[in-house]
Amino acid sequence: MALQVSTLGPKICEVVGQFAPIAFGIQTASGTDLTVAIPQFSRCDGALVLSTSTNTAGYVPTTSGNSFTAVVGTGEVCMYIAFGKLKG
Repeated sequence: MALQVSTLGPKICEVVGQFAPIAFGIQTASGTDLTVAIPQFSRCDGALVLSTSTNTAGYVPTTSGNSFTAVVGTGEVCMYIAFGKLKG
């Protein structure tokens, strides 16, 4: 599914219990695709993706369920910050 949000915010992240609806991590792309599933999310609304190995910034054209896919340089190691809706 294509990214559904064209404008939003600014929005303050609401803490749910002891958790905020933000996830972060580092992962290596497979080819030019970086696909990340976040088990703690019921829905991923979007993500910011940066490469740790080049100056190429990734972009996130799709979200689906609790995951997002970013287009990055081939085999790049990427850092991401994702936001969405927590399960429960």
